Amino acid sequence: AALLTTSSVIGMSVSAFFYLFKGVDDPKTLLNPVANRLLAYHFYTPKIYQLVVISPVGKISQIADWLDRNVVDGVVNLVGVTSLFSGETMKYFNSGKSQSYALTIVFFLALLGFYLSVMFVPKIL
Repeated sequence: AALLTTSSVIGMSVSAFFYLFKGVDDPKTLLNPVANRLLAYHFYTPKIYQLVVISPVGKISQIADWLDRNVVDGVVNLVGVTSLFSGETMKYFNSGKSQSYALTIVFFLALLGFYLSVMFVPKIL
């Protein structure tokens, strides 16, 4: 309460000095036009806040929304369709024997291992 009272008294004293002792008829003439505009428009705080905070956050949220709708949903839908398609395809190749499944898995693991080993072999010119 003491700080608020002190700052109020200081503000009233400064304004009384300018109005009573300087003999100013128009308070707009106390400051130059640039400072007067700064004070009149609150140091352009709303415009600066709009440019610095609101606009970038809006753009970032639009980009995040686009990525979520297109990229993330596309990848999730691709995984779902791929698993559904592979399940539907495998039911036609189902022989009921676990040996054929094991043979298929071993064959593709060997193929993957061969591919990876060839990929890291240095090429001799």
